[in-house]
Amino acid sequence: MKKSAGAGLLIATLLTGSIGWATNVMASNLGTVEQLHIQTVQAAQRVEASRYIKFSGIVTEVKQTDQSLTFIVKNPENDMQMVFPVSHGVLMFSNSTTEKLEYQALQRGVNIEVYYDKHKPVPLIYPATAAPEIILVRDKEIGEVKVSKFDEQFLSLDQELKLNLSQDTILLNEQGEPIKKDDLQGKELIVFYTFTTKSIPAQTSPKKIIALDDQAERPIEVEQLIGEDHYVKEGMRMIPLRKIAEHAGYNVEWDPSSQIVTLRKQNQSFTISISEKAYGFNRSLRYFEVAPEIINGKTYVQDEILTMLIVK
Repeated sequence: MKKSAGAGLLIATLLTGSIGWATNVMASNLGTVEQLHIQTVQAAQRVEASRYIKFSGIVTEVKQTDQSLTFIVKNPENDMQMVFPVSHGVLMFSNSTTEKLEYQALQRGVNIEVYYDKHKPVPLIYPATAAPEIILVRDKEIGEVKVSKFDEQFLSLDQELKLNLSQDTILLNEQGEPIKKDDLQGKELIVFYTFTTKSIPAQTSPKKIIALDDQAERPIEVEQLIGEDHYVKEGMRMIPLRKIAEHAGYNVEWDPSSQIVTLRKQNQSFTISISEKAYGFNRSLRYFEVAPEIINGKTYVQDEILTMLIVK
């Protein structure tokens, strides 16, 4: 059954966690749309247990070039699709081995769970496009994963899972370095486990826990600084570079002849060229999904750079 443009707009809106109604929805689609609306309302009423939204499904298409990788996921249960452009820093793991995976694991037919930041805008188009933060490849049935915030007793904030840590539980940070139990407090966690009790809440002894970096939580003052001074292009939020960089303490230099912006702060430096996806970070070469551009005399860049510019 084909979805109307209006239904697509509404579905994309609901996927972001916001609640609203689009116009011109075909009557034949109202049943599915209303069900999704009810589910979204129920989710919004819960305590925010995670900064991420999960989308599960099968990889139906992978588009890869020398500079970018994009994959499409379809949920077979509700026939919904989402597009995910992959950028530097995405965490990808196997649900069974708990080990990190390379992007080559993203192939057609693979069953995956994708987590994207609920605070980032998703364009009102269908299929919706969102930048993934965490990708879990379900290569086997055995092996569960929960991404959530937990309280001091390691009970998830949605009250669904209680963790009983043991000496065998592996504790790591995003970089794969060993950490201590106290380092888990106040952070969002990726929890790998197998079996749970039938109690309420369910309890488990996790195999591995990965604590997500604090810098993933953007300071409130930065978002206030950006305010309305941003826009969405190709599913990515574009933010004012100079405003954010100077706020973070960088010296900003602009070369009008070469159209290059240089940022310097202590031992960190960025070299960003207008209309070029490739940019320099220290001595490495990285890529934006959307090239920087100048609008009304200001340089705008993809907001993924915030995780490198803003360090607590």
